[in-house]
Amino acid sequence: MARRRQQPRRLLTEDHLNVGSRTGTARITYWTGTGADLATVRAVGADDLPELVDMVKDEVIRALAEAWDVGDADGTVFSLRRYEGADHPSYDVVVDRDRVVGTFFHEGGLAHQHVIVRDDASGPVAEIETHRHVHQLLERDGAELAECRRTYDPAGNDPTGEIWSIDITGETGPLDRRVLVAAPLVCHLIAHQERRFDPDSTIATSLLIAVPPVGGAMIVAERVMDGVYWLRRKLD
Repeated sequence: MARRRQQPRRLLTEDHLNVGSRTGTARITYWTGTGADLATVRAVGADDLPELVDMVKDEVIRALAEAWDVGDADGTVFSLRRYEGADHPSYDVVVDRDRVVGTFFHEGGLAHQHVIVRDDASGPVAEIETHRHVHQLLERDGAELAECRRTYDPAGNDPTGEIWSIDITGETGPLDRRVLVAAPLVCHLIAHQERRFDPDSTIATSLLIAVPPVGGAMIVAERVMDGVYWLRRKLD
């Protein structure tokens, strides 16, 4: 009896995808339109954290996670694994547990993030450039492969609720399709975030009462830093 042909996974056939916290919770998913989620993004090792940090688990894993699994009802579609040979958070796209099909090498950037995209042979074949808030994934010869953009930026500059989208041109060029699908999730993970140290200015406020000159100077410095973070995200 002939074997039934396996149907392609829908996550890898859609040309428009959204990724992020669809319902305003900590859960990150992929979806398109108004239908059901196509895949769930899960931090590897999240379930191994002690109960003591359960209340802040989402913040902890977003800051410390070294790997993320993107899976649907049939299992893992691909994984993102932190690439250690970089000064800024960079990611390998891994399939079949250990095969790297592409790498997002993050070079940093004061205003815009600059990312080199490598193929499965570790050769640079594309890059992500930012133009008017659109993150374009371009081949080295300039041909466009996809566009990513932040479509929802929650109040309070809170990254846990933001949503990114991707529009794929239909041509993957030298890259595996899974690398293109991973691009908006990578943009989400490397995006400029808000100030993490004393975000509510509790320490500065206490010092303002106890030692006014020091507390006042610290509050001014924090406000300047918050402004820089806000501007960088708006330029993304």
